[in-house]
Amino acid sequence: ISAIKIFEAMKKLPYYGSNKNHVCYTKETLIKNNNTFNTFIKHCFIKGMDYDDYYKEILLHEVMHFCSSNGGSALEEGINELKTREVALKYNLLTNGCGYPKEVDIALRLQEIFGKETLDKLSFSKSYEERKEILDTVSSDAITLYEEVRYDMEKEFREKYYKYNFPGLLGPLKKTMKYNQIDYSKVIEKIENYKQSKTIKQHL
Repeated sequence: ISAIKIFEAMKKLPYYGSNKNHVCYTKETLIKNNNTFNTFIKHCFIKGMDYDDYYKEILLHEVMHFCSSNGGSALEEGINELKTREVALKYNLLTNGCGYPKEVDIALRLQEIFGKETLDKLSFSKSYEERKEILDTVSSDAITLYEEVRYDMEKEFREKYYKYNFPGLLGPLKKTMKYNQIDYSKVIEKIENYKQSKTIKQHL
């Protein structure tokens, strides 16, 4: 209902739909880009989307949830969006390439450490036991890193963003401003320290 009201209001603004072919990425930048939720809102406006177009662009992300991750945490949202982009790129499917940008960055960092095959498997994991079995093939302490990252991200995500609800036409903009306050710098530091420790061990 909110989406319908928002798009109906946007249609009345000047320059709405000024570029019907507007996109947020190229094949080279779909997986890793600087898109944010602000980028997506601008994209909706410039392209002149209605709520039907909106649902089409987020459909693949939600289908990926249905097929794999339940989206039960901020990290799982990031992994799910990363896998959405990879599938969209491989099969030339429609997506917006803007969802959960900060979480995608973390997912990419973990994929660099664990490998794509491992992260693919993790996207289907539903429990700690399943994740541990998958990550034991990487290293004995990989599960510790993963669970600490998962916990720290979820804490930051809920405190800075998820607990807020802004109804009305300006709701998405207000919530986007809250999302911009999310800071995963400590999570990134933890990942980089893990990577460095593994590199040091490999050279000993």
